[in-house]
Amino acid sequence: MTAAVHDRAAQKRAPKIAWTRLPGQSLAGQALGVMLGAGVVISGVVFVILTF
Repeated sequence: MTAAVHDRAAQKRAPKIAWTRLPGQSLAGQALGVMLGAGVVISGVVFVILTF
């Protein structure tokens, strides 16, 4: 169950990481991408903690 959740989170995170690394991307866009990625990680950690 948790492995499937982590796989889904990784799939969601991958396009955002690639998006933030586009050349010529603005700093605001990079900051937004980092915040979105951190939000996915934090929500995943909270979900794992709540399931235990």
